[in-house]
Amino acid sequence: MNQLSLVIPVFNGEKYLPQTFQELASFFVNKEYLGEIIFVDDGSTDATSDLISNFILSNALEHIQIVHVKENSGKGKAVKLGISVANPLCEYIGFTDVELPYGLEKVGEAIEYFQKHTETDIIIGKRMTQEQYSPYRKFFKALFRVFLPSSVRHIVDTQCGFKFFRAPVARSLFTDIVTDRWVFDVELLVHAVRKNCHVYELPVEIKKSCVTPRGGVTLLRHGPSIVRDLLKVTLKE
Repeated sequence: MNQLSLVIPVFNGEKYLPQTFQELASFFVNKEYLGEIIFVDDGSTDATSDLISNFILSNALEHIQIVHVKENSGKGKAVKLGISVANPLCEYIGFTDVELPYGLEKVGEAIEYFQKHTETDIIIGKRMTQEQYSPYRKFFKALFRVFLPSSVRHIVDTQCGFKFFRAPVARSLFTDIVTDRWVFDVELLVHAVRKNCHVYELPVEIKKSCVTPRGGVTLLRHGPSIVRDLLKVTLKE
């Protein structure tokens, strides 16, 4: 059937990959809707590339590939690259984080929802638990939403790293993406609203093992560039 191309961007993911490989192999072994898995190594400096290459050689799953980015360029650019090499025959394209923080059952739910709701163009995760958010992260999230473009403020969780698309929609939207890092999700949804795409927010729960007090983004280090990119996207609305 080859319905789904699953893109997984990775930057220095060696500590997560063994568990991720195990989950992928056990979940997808009998899932006929999986067409391919595309790992995008976003300039990793650890053993990420070797681990993925060994997984490809030793695993029974078919149609797994790795795409390399020479230097770390950001998740947005990595996902865009993965989508650009996806099998043109696949009906759906989606991406999730290397830790598989929302599990793989939700991937199956997304595909099933697409099949039952032909009007839906995009499915994005909506995180239901607040355990992930320390006071610091809650403050950062609230500040982030202040700068969100007005056209996407009705979307509860723009930043959830679980997004799936009908393949033509994914290719059309990512052609327009110019931000490479944290704001690409927002830009993506701005383009989706502009093109009148129908978006469904699928409730997801984050694994307890993936809950962190601060996350990888800090206000002082990343805040200025995030605000700059948000303003850039907002001014193009």
